Amino acid sequence: TVKVDLFLMDYLVIPFVEDNHMYLIIVVQPSKCISPVRTDRKTTRQNSKKESEAESFVIILDSLYDPDDKKRACSFEVIR
Repeated sequence: TVKVDLFLMDYLVIPFVEDNHMYLIIVVQPSKCISPVRTDRKTTRQNSKKESEAESFVIILDSLYDPDDKKRACSFEVIR
């Protein structure tokens, strides 16, 4: 990732392996996840008005999904 700007990609596909179980996290429009840039006088967005219409979201593909699994929730927060 040294020579590639991940935030210019449309999708990021991130494989995870935990406890001998693999699942995928897909980040759609990662550039839309960037927080606004703070300047001395005001806050400005890094995206143009047209680009800001699209939303960013995360898809988790996990065959053993358990909403109470704290370990996977932690992994999601790390990616987020």
